Amino acid sequence: MEKLNSKTEEIILVILALLVLSFSMFNPTVSVILAISGLIIVFLYNYLTRKK
Repeated sequence: MEKLNSKTEEIILVILALLVLSFSMFNPTVSVILAISGLIIVFLYNYLTRKK
């Protein structure tokens, strides 16, 4: 699996942060679930694409 460009990673994280902020206005539970699942996905992606 090839690693994404760091700029692309940053854009994805900013979009995720904006989604969490927008969902927190309507439903905090969905916001927490989205934030935790997003962090897990980013962690797994970095773990799977690290250089050995």
